[in-house]
Order: sequence, then C-alpha cells, then structure tokens
Amino acid sequence: MPLRTLKELVQVAGTFRKPELKLRFELGKVQVEKFILRHPDVTLGIFPNQKLDLPADAGVVDTLALASLLSPEQILDQGLRERVETAQRYASGAISDAEEALRELGIRRTRIQKLVDAHIEEKAEKLTSVIQGRG
Repeated sequence: MPLRTLKELVQVAGTFRKPELKLRFELGKVQVEKFILRHPDVTLGIFPNQKLDLPADAGVVDTLALASLLSPEQILDQGLRERVETAQRYASGAISDAEEALRELGIRRTRIQKLVDAHIEEKAEKLTSVIQGRG
C-alpha cells in the first residue's frame, strides 16, 4: 500500500469515534467499517518470514527474555544467536562475580541464578503481553 494511501486511511479512521475499528483488505481496496478506499496499489500477498526487532542497544535481560520465548531454531532463524550467546556469557560472568562477592554471606550460586532467572521470566511475561497486544 502506498504511504499516501495509508495516510488517507489513517485520516479516515480518525473520523470514527471508536477505540477499535474493523479493517478489511482486498485487492485494490481497503474497507474501514463501511467506508471503502480504493487504490490499485493495494495488494495482498504472502507475508515473508518476519524478523523480530530487537534494538541494537537492548540489554542483557531483554535479550535473554526474548530468547526464552524462542526455540533454538527460532533464535538461529532470527539471526540472534551471537547476541544471545553474548548475553548468556555476560549473565554467567555477573552471576560468578555476585557469587564471589556474596560468598562470605553464605549465598550460593544456585540462589543467585534463581533470582536472575525469575527476573528474566518476569521480563519475558511483559514481552509476551506486548507481542500479543495486551501491554
């Protein structure tokens, strides 16, 4: 769909006083509720394999949270293997450093690992909500 057509579609959609609108796409036209916008460049096709968009400056927790939602094959397909492995190495090093710092207090690596895992799981739940449009 050409950007001009999308802009016109957004303007039309803005005239409806509803929190949600029903859109229908067909070859050569887009329907918003009962309004039909025709344009020959509105096409339908097969969606390509969508890449997940992980910002270049995404932190370790965000990277590991996203990775926890994917299978190893999906991590490879998304081109995230190197970033995930780097985040895993960083987290492992941070856990080792924390273990050394807390050894005198009797806090073991397994306890620190559980804390990190819970934090990553919490972030993954938030990402899932965003991906599913609930957050």
